[in-house]
Amino acid sequence: MRRATKVRIYPTDEQAAFLNAQFGAVRFAYNKALHIQRHMFKRHGISLKPKRDLKPMLAVAKNRANTAG
Repeated sequence: MRRATKVRIYPTDEQAAFLNAQFGAVRFAYNKALHIQRHMFKRHGISLKPKRDLKPMLAVAKNRANTAG
């Protein structure tokens, strides 16, 4: 049986802004990885491994997003 502990936090405005930025970055990475994986499978029939194949592609996508705006 798995157990969990729920803890409520009350971040300051600065901490809340930091957490929102982190969650946004994680959401971007997850959605981009999912998009790449689905695209490669639909168009090319290739199944990508997360660590070996997707991680380097995410680094490229992150750099492109940073330079684009």
